Amino acid sequence: MGFFDKVKDVADTLVDSVEKGAKNVSETSKKTADKMRIKKEINKYNSDINKAYASIGQKYFELNADAPDEAYAEIVNSIVEAKLKLDELNTELLTLENKHICSKCGKTISESDKFCASCGTLNESFVEATAEEKNVEIVEAEVVDDASDENKE
Repeated sequence: MGFFDKVKDVADTLVDSVEKGAKNVSETSKKTADKMRIKKEINKYNSDINKAYASIGQKYFELNADAPDEAYAEIVNSIVEAKLKLDELNTELLTLENKHICSKCGKTISESDKFCASCGTLNESFVEATAEEKNVEIVEAEVVDDASDENKE
């Protein structure tokens, strides 16, 4: 065997090693990609299941909040209490922001707006604030029909 034969054998061995390494990297990459895809699907199904559980719980609460089964009474009561506390906190926040809820459509409006931007309802807080600024008392007017006064005479 000559020198060139030895170089050829070493080169062939090197090429085989590189091919095996590339094949191994390719297989590992494919395996990693497959694992990631499967884990992503698993997470999606777990998320879907959790959303379904939450929907069941919400539906149960909506249907049975007034008279829950004994097994769920404590949980339902904690939700009711939390909702009441949320209402209090939201009202307090609106007060600090000089806002309130429109009596007709339920949207948030500023106390300085004369009308609700969503439904056009007159802002009662604006009317009251304007009256207070002018130191005027708001009095409900009584409509009198002039025709009925003439009939009396």
